[in-house]
Amino acid sequence: MNKAGNQWRYGIMVIGLLALALLIRDFNSRMADLRRLTREHEKVSAQATNAVATLNVLQTQETYTQSDQAVAEWAYSEGGMARPGDHLIYPLEAPGGSAASTPVSVAAPQVISNWQLWLALFVDNPR
Repeated sequence: MNKAGNQWRYGIMVIGLLALALLIRDFNSRMADLRRLTREHEKVSAQATNAVATLNVLQTQETYTQSDQAVAEWAYSEGGMARPGDHLIYPLEAPGGSAASTPVSVAAPQVISNWQLWLALFVDNPR
């Protein structure tokens, strides 16, 4: 009877150890999933933060471009416009002053045929 009780005890211990090993294995796989999901969450969170920052910058630019100040700035800088009462000043060339430098024409390079090039290599003396 004592041997039968010990066998049951050992059987229950083996089954318990197997169950514990399965639980530890399951726990490890869940922890690996948690680490993977945490990395993905951080990556997506960073992308979302960048997207929100970009959206804020674009909304700020949109608001500015629709403002009167932006229109006036464009009109003065690029549009060549003035408000009533403004006096436009156009720079003029001084009388007798030199005009903008005229481009110097460069002579077209002389085209040398292949036989002339070979002849020059073998016959002419370099100086």
